[in-house]
Amino acid sequence: QLEDSEMLGRISTQTGKPMNEILEEFERRKIILQWLVQRGERAYDKVAEIIGKYYRDPQTLMKKIEYGV
Repeated sequence: QLEDSEMLGRISTQTGKPMNEILEEFERRKIILQWLVQRGERAYDKVAEIIGKYYRDPQTLMKKIEYGV
């Protein structure tokens, strides 16, 4: 169970964010990585571009993934 992860517990403590926020962020990142794999995106520059988009505007990227764009 991720809730019991020592590493995520430390991240929660160090950032001051509740565990549920840490877990939500973990799930979003997992979804992004799965989406990249499904699309066959392996080039460093393309992966870096997607990660940059996530940090600038996570909601827009998540909607794009959700709608399969």
